[in-house]
Amino acid sequence: MKIGFPGILFVVFLILKLTGVIGWSWWWVTAPIWGPFALWLAIFCLCQAIDKR
Repeated sequence: MKIGFPGILFVVFLILKLTGVIGWSWWWVTAPIWGPFALWLAIFCLCQAIDKR
């Protein structure tokens, strides 16, 4: 089973947050999980908006 770069990045951010090394919001800590989907969705919506012209 492969975790991938976003999964590893999330684990690193999670460990840093829980140990108090970083004081980031949980939104940023979990961004590697939801970020790629949000980026894909934004690109998809932009393409749909351009195509409707």
